[in-house]
Amino acid sequence: MTTALWRSQITFILSLVTFGWDDVGSWLAVSRVNETDSDENIIRGNVVSLDVKNCIIEGSDKLIAAAGIEDLIVVDSGDALLIIPKEKAGDIKKLLAKNERKRYGEVLISITFITQSYK
Repeated sequence: MTTALWRSQITFILSLVTFGWDDVGSWLAVSRVNETDSDENIIRGNVVSLDVKNCIIEGSDKLIAAAGIEDLIVVDSGDALLIIPKEKAGDIKKLLAKNERKRYGEVLISITFITQSYK
């Protein structure tokens, strides 16, 4: 009678790390994962602003001039312009559904994915 002995050794390494996570699929997450200016704005693109506070303004080549606004999301995708209060950012999906059968429905859908360009 022959007896075989087989031994397996598995080594585990466990590291405790702390890191942040956010759902960057929402416009409000853009403010949480990007640096803001002294007035808590995130402004990208061809934008001139005066007395603008706590806004997200995403432009393209066309100039966006904003003055005296607060707590807004303004996005110019080139084909469509989105202006919505931050508190209503969750309603963008409703806006898309309402606009589904109209010509610019696909353009508004592309606006919601611009957040992926933020790091």
